[in-house]
Order: sequence, then C-alpha cells, then structure tokens
Amino acid sequence: DDGRVATAVNRALDFYRQAGENGSTEGWFNRGQLLWTGYPDHSEVEAADQGTIIVQRDAAAAKESFLHAVNLGDPDSMYFLGVQQLSEEIATDSSTL
Repeated sequence: DDGRVATAVNRALDFYRQAGENGSTEGWFNRGQLLWTGYPDHSEVEAADQGTIIVQRDAAAAKESFLHAVNLGDPDSMYFLGVQQLSEEIATDSSTL
C-alpha cells in the first residue's frame, strides 16, 4: 500500500535527521542518499511513470545533509561530495568547449 510506504519513508527521513542532529554521521549520510536518489530511486523509471514518487530528488537538500556529515568527519560523505564536485566541474568545462 502506497500510503504505508510513504509514511515509512517519511518517518525514515525524519529519523535520519534526528540521528544526525544527535551526532550521527550515518543519519546525515542516509538522509542525503535518500534525498539524492529520491524514493523510489528515480532510475526505476517504471515506478516513476506510475506516479508513485514518494520523495522527489532534491540535490540541494541532499548536499546539505552530506555537508552535515562532513562536518562531523564522515569520510563517505567527503568522498561522495568530492565525486559530485568533480563531475560538476567536468560538465561545466565540457560545455565551454
């Protein structure tokens, strides 16, 4: 049932935030990951086409969550943001060629 799933996913987002606010790097990382991909994962086109999007992708909010984790010393978030930064720089450089 979509309603139950939506409730569970939104509760998870809230729990991740609460965990992060209490010092958990994993809470911030998991929140960032969920916001980065959306739910269901937007690469799952069939589910997205059926209108069952529960969490929209939000790159800005995801990066904010990853930055919270970085500020707490999380190496996985550092890596993720580094890869994204490099990808954005390469895309910007490619568009000016």
